[in-house]
Amino acid sequence: MTTEAEAAVWKDAGVWVLDDFRVWIEALKQRWIAGAGLDDIEEEPVKQRDWKPANPLFGLDNVVITPHAACYSEGAIRTVRDFAAHELSRVLTGQPPLSPVPAAQLAIVRSRHSA
Repeated sequence: MTTEAEAAVWKDAGVWVLDDFRVWIEALKQRWIAGAGLDDIEEEPVKQRDWKPANPLFGLDNVVITPHAACYSEGAIRTVRDFAAHELSRVLTGQPPLSPVPAAQLAIVRSRHSA
């Protein structure tokens, strides 16, 4: 007979939003939950230069990690394209975007590209 903990699987198909991921790592190590499927990890390696795989999740045999690509279905891509088109339309017609880039982040990107 399978217990609830043995059958439980943690799936994350988006940005890491946990308050304390160490709790989840311990739960996976101790098999309090059976496994996890993660679409990237907390530090998002693809966004970092000279990243080293120190995250303990990489050493667990009950974890599958994708490089922030698990959500790329045809439907998801269509949704992203539609949203981007609507955002562009809003801006071009003088309306504020629904998802503006924070000014501080924009300044960082601009400084990197102007160097």
